[in-house]
Amino acid sequence: MTWEEKEEKEEKSGLPRYEQVKSELRRMIREGKFGPGDRMYSEHELMKLYGISNTTARRVLNDMAREGLLIRQRGRGSFVRQSPTSRGLVGLILPYSRLIETVAGEEQTDLYYGPVTQAFRSTMEEAGYSVVLRALASHGKPSLPEELLGTLRGLAFLAPPVALLPWLQQLARRVPIVVIGATFAVPDFPCVDTDNIGGAYQAVSYLLSLGHRRIAYIGGPDSASNSHDRELGYRMALQEAGIPPEDELVSVQPEDVRDEEFGAETTRQLMGLPPADRPTAIFAGGYYLAVGALAALKEAGLSVPADVSLVGFDDSSVSAYLSPPLTTVVQPLSRLGRTGGERLLRGLAGETDPLRIALATRLVIRESAGPAPSTP
Repeated sequence: MTWEEKEEKEEKSGLPRYEQVKSELRRMIREGKFGPGDRMYSEHELMKLYGISNTTARRVLNDMAREGLLIRQRGRGSFVRQSPTSRGLVGLILPYSRLIETVAGEEQTDLYYGPVTQAFRSTMEEAGYSVVLRALASHGKPSLPEELLGTLRGLAFLAPPVALLPWLQQLARRVPIVVIGATFAVPDFPCVDTDNIGGAYQAVSYLLSLGHRRIAYIGGPDSASNSHDRELGYRMALQEAGIPPEDELVSVQPEDVRDEEFGAETTRQLMGLPPADRPTAIFAGGYYLAVGALAALKEAGLSVPADVSLVGFDDSSVSAYLSPPLTTVVQPLSRLGRTGGERLLRGLAGETDPLRIALATRLVIRESAGPAPSTP
């Protein structure tokens, strides 16, 4: 039997081969065969010892480095940390597998998930826990092997889809859980999020204060609770101003469309409305939605904000250098990850309150929003 056939067979039997090898290496560290500072097996040695592929061996070592058990040094090998964590493993579950590489290394390349993940891991590691990163299966379906669940002291889910709530409630009966970056409308489930309703309300209220009355909303997919909350904040601000929200000015992103693409295409449609029906301002419920909207407005030869104002949600290191610099709602992402970690630590200690935490956002005013253009 080839190693490919062996791994395929073990995948089907339940626990993937790389998880079995990691479990064995963790046991060796726990029992002192590999002490702090000792060199761990190389990829080549793991291949020979366990009959696994080079890809699997590399995954084993990379995962253990992400969990805080090893330090990998280019050209030298992998070494057991000098002060290995000892209180056990907790899982941080991301919504998509493609995010693992963008948040796992020293450079956090995802503007939302990177800072949240880094702060959560630091909080848990300072308290003596190792963090293992995992992702849900495609389309946000639950996929956590039973053998993995049996090794985890607690679980944190980062921005899980709303549809997973029943499954999460079942898991919460077995292990302490916290949801970070989403709010579920149930009274007894621990959630740590930012005030998405308040942030959207503040953004739209600012546009209203500039004289805008036809304000479009471009939002994320229905599967995300944050998208619902931001649309709710948008509608609340309009209704408070006595302006009925118009369906033709509200667009919700399909699941299989990229943010920038949806922001751009929706903006083209909005600008294709009869002149009297076009919005004078756009509130985009995500950074990349705003970037797509800005590109489409420039493509149409429109001036921002002289012709159309634009406000986004979330910030980036380049937001201030866009043309024009983007006015946007900023979330305290590092604080969100840290607070989520603290909430899980309370759960691990047997504490249950407070169950729901909402962190304040703030509106950063730059140059992409201005007074509503005067009507002829």
